[in-house]
Amino acid sequence: VKNSFFKDSIIEDESVTSNFDNNPQNIIKNYLQETETFKTNDDEIKNHNFEDNELFDLKDNNLPYKTSVDDILEIFCEKKASPPQIKTNMSFEEFVYVCSNLQVSEPLEKYKEIFIPKQLIVFVENNLKGIIKYLFSNLEKWKPRDIYSVVTVLSTIKNDELKESILHDIIIFIKEPVLYIFYCYPFLLESNPNSIFIKTIKKILSFQVAVDIKIFKSYENILKILNKISENINLKLEIFSIESYCMELVKEVPIFENGNLNNEALLIGASIKLICNFMDWDWTYDQFIVEFLYPKFIKTNSPSIMYYICLITFNSYKDFGNHKSIKSIFDKIQEYISNENIELSLVAYLFIRQTDSNICKDWIETNQERLKKHISVDIDFINKTIVF
Repeated sequence: VKNSFFKDSIIEDESVTSNFDNNPQNIIKNYLQETETFKTNDDEIKNHNFEDNELFDLKDNNLPYKTSVDDILEIFCEKKASPPQIKTNMSFEEFVYVCSNLQVSEPLEKYKEIFIPKQLIVFVENNLKGIIKYLFSNLEKWKPRDIYSVVTVLSTIKNDELKESILHDIIIFIKEPVLYIFYCYPFLLESNPNSIFIKTIKKILSFQVAVDIKIFKSYENILKILNKISENINLKLEIFSIESYCMELVKEVPIFENGNLNNEALLIGASIKLICNFMDWDWTYDQFIVEFLYPKFIKTNSPSIMYYICLITFNSYKDFGNHKSIKSIFDKIQEYISNENIELSLVAYLFIRQTDSNICKDWIETNQERLKKHISVDIDFINKTIVF
């Protein structure tokens, strides 16, 4: 999508890869295979409601995370060895080693300049797409120190939208929420405080860090890091109603603008998606969709509300497949493919074609004139847009 790197909506440029498969079902099949290792069902940790006695009586070897205290402390330990040699033709594995052995940032000094050697910056600029893919393909294999070091180097890139895309994927694919704050931190030192997307990231981090400060109350070094990072990026540490905040995000906006997807809709949708990903599917389906979004949609027939429902349902589809709750939503969306509201029909089409291309087989041909007349959306744009 023009001016957007969110995985929510990506237009693949055929010039980027000669092997681009334009079949939507094959695209989504490949995407699900690639991301299967990224996302694990770790909602027991994310959404566990700690009782007071459980929260304050955790023992050293009984923390509710697989990530150890030593793993966290190692993220910020100073490397005393000589910096490794930076080669212009190094492998991605060598790149990770270089990043991990540079003292790239000091979390307790907000305004300390991050020094990245020029050769490393050039390597990143020349291999950016491959580095990002390599990073998110190895989240479960690397140590937290390695991931933090790589994202710190990536945080020096000048493309703000790409930075937001990386933040988006950190929340979506990182297994343990205790690590969110460390991996998001380098990108948030200098970010747009007025961005609804950045505000949402900070809301999630504020909630999670407030919980973690209680969990790590016996670990002074961890508390020092959490508190200082929170201070540096202006987090308000409080356990608030993140559910209410999610509902406040919902806003009716045009989905299409100037023949393209509307950037405001993308940002709101991505923000809602992140919170629903942070919460569990039970809450997302029972309370957010069934009790809140769907009644609003029935009342307004709003394409933007339909878009939000589709987006968060499809995100959960990657985890749960055709669970009856997800299938029931997809079945309902299918009813709107032939709707007289062409914008609503197009939103339904963009999602459903990725799960059942037969239903959408003749949709473009049937609706081509309506699309040109009412939305001015380019047919080539529609064919290449994959909405996640």
